[in-house]
Amino acid sequence: MQTETISLGPVPQLTINCQGNLEISGSARKEIKIEYEAGSLELATDDNKAAIHSPSACVIRMPQAGTARIGQVGGNFHVRDVAGELIIEATHGSFYARRVGKLEIGRVEKEARIREVSGSVTIGQIGGSLALRDTERTVYIEEIGGDLWGRNVTGGIECDRVGGTLALRTPFTPGITWRFGRAERAIFQVDDDDNVRFVLAPEAVLQLAERLSAIWEGNHWVVLIGSGAATVHLLAATHVALNRGARYDEGTAFAYSFAVDDEPASDLADLSAELDTQYTMLEASLSDNLSERLRHHITEQQKIARRQVEDAHRAGGGNQPPSPKTGTPADVFGMAESSLLREPITEQERQRILQMLESGRISVEQAAQLLDN
Repeated sequence: MQTETISLGPVPQLTINCQGNLEISGSARKEIKIEYEAGSLELATDDNKAAIHSPSACVIRMPQAGTARIGQVGGNFHVRDVAGELIIEATHGSFYARRVGKLEIGRVEKEARIREVSGSVTIGQIGGSLALRDTERTVYIEEIGGDLWGRNVTGGIECDRVGGTLALRTPFTPGITWRFGRAERAIFQVDDDDNVRFVLAPEAVLQLAERLSAIWEGNHWVVLIGSGAATVHLLAATHVALNRGARYDEGTAFAYSFAVDDEPASDLADLSAELDTQYTMLEASLSDNLSERLRHHITEQQKIARRQVEDAHRAGGGNQPPSPKTGTPADVFGMAESSLLREPITEQERQRILQMLESGRISVEQAAQLLDN
C-alpha cells in the first residue's frame, strides 16, 4: 500500500470518499496517516481541513478529537476511537463502529454493528440487521431491513420499522421511552427490579413470563412492571415475548459479536453469546406451534454450538476468531449437529411447519432444518 502523512492539528475536519473498503481509527498522535492501494489519491488541504478521495481501499489514522464527513464508501466501512462527529452519507457494504462520539448515518446497504457511542445516533436505513450496544443517548432509526438487536441502550430508541425480529435487553432508565413503529416479532428481556410499562400492538400474540399479565387499555395491550417509570411502545407486531428474571443468562443471552474488537478471546465469547441469542429468538417465534420435543432439539443445538466455541477458546482461539452469522436465527443451524438420536417428526408437526412456511413465519432454511429433525 502507498502512504501519505499530513498534519492538520489536534482537531482535523476530514471529508472522505472511498470507492473501496474504508477503515478509520483515532489515535493520540496529531498527524494523519493515509494508506491506500493502487490508483491516485486525491488530497486537498486547507488550514485544519482535508478532502480525501481514494479510488481503492483506504486506511486512515487520525487524531481522536477530529471529525469526519464521509460521502460514499464503495465497500465495507470500519471506524473506531473517533470522539468527534461522524456523518456518513452511504456505505454500500457493511458498517462497523466502536467507541465513537456523535454518529449520523444516511444508508448502509448491508448489516451494521454499533457499539459504545457517547453521543446521539441518527440512522436513515439499514439494509440488513443492526446490532446496537452500549449507547448513552437517544438512537433515532427510520428503517432496518433485518433484525434489531439492542443491549444497554440506556438513552432509548425511536425506530419506525424493523423488518425482522426486535430483541432488546437494557436497563430501563426512568423517564426514558423506547418507541418502535413496526416489527415482525419482538423479544424483551426484563429483570425483576425493572420499572417499565410496555404498550404493545393490539394484534400481537403475547408470550408472557410467569407473574406478568396484560390488560387491555384503550386500543393496546399494556404490561406493567414495577412502577412503570420507563415506557416501551410497540405499535405493530405479529408476536411479542416478554422474558423475565434469570431465565436466560445475563452475560450471554443478549450479547452480540462485534468484528471491530481487538481481543480474539472476547470475540469468541461474543460469538457464543450471539448463538444463544439467535436460538432464543427462534425458540420464542416457534414455541406456540411446535412440540416440546422439537423445542428440546433447538436447545440441544444451542448447547453443542456453544461448546464448540468454548473448545476453540480453550485451545487459544488463534489470531482470527470465527465469523458469526448475523442474519436470521436459522443461520446457526448448520454449525452443529446433535449426537442424540431423535425420533422423526410427526405428520401433525410436519403440517404445522409447512403452514408456518406458507404464512411466512419461518424461512425455507428454517423449515428444511426442522423437517430434517
